[in-house]
Amino acid sequence: MRLPPPVEAGGFCRRNTMIEQREDSDWTGGKDINAGLDRLLFPVLMGAVRDMRSLKATCSLLSLDGSIDYVALQQLSPERRGEFISAAGWVIGFVLATRLSIPRGVVRLSRKLIEVERQSPFYLELFAAAIAGESWRSEEMEGDAGRQMCIRCGKKASWLPVLNTPKKMPAELTWRMGRPENHIPMCGACRQKLFQEDGDGKGGRSRKVDLAWSLWGNRFEAYWDWYRAYENNGLPEDWDVIEYPLWPKEYGGNTWETGSGHIRDCAPRGPRGIIRSKNHQDALMRGLDESEQDTPLFFVLHY
Repeated sequence: MRLPPPVEAGGFCRRNTMIEQREDSDWTGGKDINAGLDRLLFPVLMGAVRDMRSLKATCSLLSLDGSIDYVALQQLSPERRGEFISAAGWVIGFVLATRLSIPRGVVRLSRKLIEVERQSPFYLELFAAAIAGESWRSEEMEGDAGRQMCIRCGKKASWLPVLNTPKKMPAELTWRMGRPENHIPMCGACRQKLFQEDGDGKGGRSRKVDLAWSLWGNRFEAYWDWYRAYENNGLPEDWDVIEYPLWPKEYGGNTWETGSGHIRDCAPRGPRGIIRSKNHQDALMRGLDESEQDTPLFFVLHY
């Protein structure tokens, strides 16, 4: 059963429990399905209640009359706003579908939050941010983000952004600029050598794009399609940002390796297992400047 927004969308956030009943699951075969669901759903409800109490504790978001200050709310990151809306959706969903006793103040605040956030034309984008905007420098990516090798020389590197955030991009959309597909690993010395003359000008951007394309393959292609479509006001009107939060379905393939933007392929991952063609290797050589004889191309060995 599909619940109406925002209750339905609230269930998609990665930080919440996602429940999927399968034919071969332990819930079938004469067992009490409802009992299993209750055990799984109760922690979700408790997490949602904690989130709403956390929102209430943020005094700067609440006016003296108890209403939510939308201007102050906009100062939060899109990911956090999406998490709060998701929590509110879970609370209201439980109120509608169960007889569980939920504090009235939490229910009222949940309704107020959804009423306020629905004023935004980017309401669903906040859900997408909660699903796919989690920092990829978190514990999930610690091994990948903490031990990256420079794409040029193989030394210890940090992540270098490739495409800049468009000046007029609404804050609700900026979380995609922080995605790993928009970054390349490079040490300080190689950054200075490759970009010192042009910086982030046209030539520098072109070189970064080549390196990102060679590193992320089809995933960067899909990301770049989204970026250019946004700049040219060409994003599909029927884009389902809940099921495909990263970019429209038609921009990528059906798997993570082939550039899928599906909800199942949103978890932060390093650039391992990417399928690279000759075009990607040519882009690598352009980005690194193939005329240089001191480039060891550790990238080929490491990734």
